[in-house]
Amino acid sequence: MCLHSLKTSRSLIGLTLLAVLSSGPLGAQQGNALRNGIFSQDQAERGAEAYGQHCSACHANDLLGNATSPPLAGMGFLFLWEGRPLAELFEQIRRNMPTNAPASLPEQEYADILAYLLARNGFPAGGQTLTPLLLSQAELTINAPN
Repeated sequence: MCLHSLKTSRSLIGLTLLAVLSSGPLGAQQGNALRNGIFSQDQAERGAEAYGQHCSACHANDLLGNATSPPLAGMGFLFLWEGRPLAELFEQIRRNMPTNAPASLPEQEYADILAYLLARNGFPAGGQTLTPLLLSQAELTINAPN
């Protein structure tokens, strides 16, 4: 390797390391928004009722899914969704669920169900209502609540 290539490689490594180190707090801030409560307890309760009506037949009452439906709570859920945008999960649910009638619920009802999923995964309730508009505007990343 020539001296110029070595200097260029070191510069690229330095820039990459700087980018990785500086991205930590930003990712933490986005994850912290979920830890600060982006839904209300009332909303999570509405979501629990809607989940029971539209989702539990496939994903089970305990949200752990089955052989054909993925888990919506616990380690299995985090394995699938950790590090991904909350808006992506919302869109997945909104477009594809329930499987017998995709996209058939009002958007706010899907947001209520999402609030219930967050509550069941240990995210705290707060004083605001999670709305489709908030989901489309905020950059929220799913990270373990602890």
